[in-house]
Amino acid sequence: FVKKSTVCHLQQDARKLRLLTCFTCADSTWDSQTGILWSMTDARNTSSDICEATAYSLGKIWTPLRGRYDEDGAQHHCDIVEHFGANGAGNQQTAVRLMKGKGLDGLHGLFSNCHQVEIDVTHASIRLLKRPWHANE
Repeated sequence: FVKKSTVCHLQQDARKLRLLTCFTCADSTWDSQTGILWSMTDARNTSSDICEATAYSLGKIWTPLRGRYDEDGAQHHCDIVEHFGANGAGNQQTAVRLMKGKGLDGLHGLFSNCHQVEIDVTHASIRLLKRPWHANE
């Protein structure tokens, strides 16, 4: 679904050596899909470690079990991310800014088309993604 999507929102949370990234993607007809993009254990919590874990996870997603790395699919995925949310911790906000920035290496500037960074201090986005039935309509 991501390959035909035109826009993507990522919501990332890192705590207790676990990195969880949820997504919502929509295509040109506004059909959307939401889910867990990747979950990684033993991820350290510095901002550069979060950047490295994100790039590593993207590489794993775009490498089929018996295939080669789909560079076009991965680049398209990075290009359509326009909104990135992370909790208010300094390391996670720094990681998002690094991944949004225009850097020379493969980690910085990963999501260079990202227009908005959300500071989710209360973890409300994660709560809604985990338990949507508790949200008021």
